[in-house]
Amino acid sequence: MEWHQVASDFENNGSIREIYVLGTDLSDWQCIVDTLRGFEPRPIYRLNGMLTELPIRVEEVFGSHCVGSTILSFIVDDLAVNCHFFVVDEIEFDLDARDVGGLRQVKSLSSFMQLLGSLTNKVVILSAENDVTAAILRYSPENRQVAWVSPQDRR
Repeated sequence: MEWHQVASDFENNGSIREIYVLGTDLSDWQCIVDTLRGFEPRPIYRLNGMLTELPIRVEEVFGSHCVGSTILSFIVDDLAVNCHFFVVDEIEFDLDARDVGGLRQVKSLSSFMQLLGSLTNKVVILSAENDVTAAILRYSPENRQVAWVSPQDRR
C-alpha cells in the first residue's frame, strides 16, 4: 500500500473515519478494553463528559448507558482515537481524517487494525463516517493482513 493510493481517502472534508470490529460479543469487548488499558499514555474514560475511572468489567460500561454516554479516548502513535460503546455486537472507533497525513499514520492504523483483528479473530474495517459497507482498509482474519480496498471494489 502506498500513500498515493490512499491519500484521497483521508482528504480533509470535515468527516471522521471509523474503525469497526464486526460480529463481536462481550468477551471481544473485554479483551480489547483490557488491551487498551495498557496503552501509553493511558486511555481516558468519560461518562456524560466527566472524566471517571474505566470499570474493570466491560458489562459495567454498557450498564452506564442507562445514565448517559460513554467514550474511551486514547492515542495510537500520534492519532487520537475514540472508542464508542454503542452496541455489544459491533466495536466502533473514530478518528479525525485530518490527522492522517501520510503513509506513517496509515501504517499505524493498519497495525492497530491488525491488533484488533488478532485479539478477536474478526473482520476489522476502516471506513468513511457512518458507512461500514464501504471499507477503505480491511483486516481479514483468514490471512491476518490489512489491505486497501480500491474505490471500485467498495460495497
